[in-house]
Amino acid sequence: MSGLGKLDRPGTPRDPGPREGAGGEDAGRAGRDGRQSPPASAVRRSAADPVKGLLHRHRELCERAVDPLEIAAGLEAHGVTDRTAARFRHRDVFSLAEEMYARVPRDGDAPAPPEDGPTPRPGGPRAAGSVLLALLPGVLCAAA
Repeated sequence: MSGLGKLDRPGTPRDPGPREGAGGEDAGRAGRDGRQSPPASAVRRSAADPVKGLLHRHRELCERAVDPLEIAAGLEAHGVTDRTAARFRHRDVFSLAEEMYARVPRDGDAPAPPEDGPTPRPGGPRAAGSVLLALLPGVLCAAA
């Protein structure tokens, strides 16, 4: 005999085997080192663009930053270290901040949308008044 008793066989109450939980089929699988592996869908999503999720979490910081150093300071204040930056495929927090700064569109990059309102006519009383107002300093200098 193999030495395994009735209670030691896989599938018995002593060794229930992999359990399915909220994570689906992949949630119960463990690697060779005993750690749980993340679901395959999470691996695919994070492997494509690891910075995108971080950018989404710190969007407000990145949008109001005036340079990459401000983003780096904000990331470090939130606990992002060089070791964390290495998980996002960057050598340090500063290079990660530079990429995040480059990815966020700035207010000055795109032209402002035109205002919805009546467009001023080229002629009329306002045009004549603005011309007289522009000539006023010259007229005053000539009179003096």
